Amino acid sequence: MRRAHRLPLRLVRRGEGATNDRPYNETNTYDAMNHLSSHDVLNWDTSNSTGTLMFSNNRNSSSTYDADGRITASSSGNYVYDAAAHINSFGDGDPFMTDQQFDGDGNRVKSVQRRFDEQTSQWVTETVTYYVNSTVLGGQLLTELTAQGAKERTLVFQYCH
Repeated sequence: MRRAHRLPLRLVRRGEGATNDRPYNETNTYDAMNHLSSHDVLNWDTSNSTGTLMFSNNRNSSSTYDADGRITASSSGNYVYDAAAHINSFGDGDPFMTDQQFDGDGNRVKSVQRRFDEQTSQWVTETVTYYVNSTVLGGQLLTELTAQGAKERTLVFQYCH
């Protein structure tokens, strides 16, 4: 049994028309007991997939998990969670790491992208982004701001039937 999941809203950036290939498409396959057996992802506007992942007991066999069943390490990176189970920090195999902070409603309010400098053996901040969310739109992201408060990007959502 295969099911495809898409987000109900399409992201429209200023100067761009709506697209059908954003932000992603997932195709899941389930076994007879309705357990996830494979997961295939098409990210953003790339035509190549991240590949099919195989699952046993609803867990990817090549990943590690914490006591609560949250993934802590996989081929795509390492994850650290806050007390509310949000991904607080993510590091991939490259020298980059992203730290995130969330508000009481679970909306991301800040992210810091860092790079490990091998010459100094220090983490160097690359970018800091603040997120402005709309309570009227149920917490949807409206604007991204730089560390200095300058508007980096504004998002407009249109309802899709």
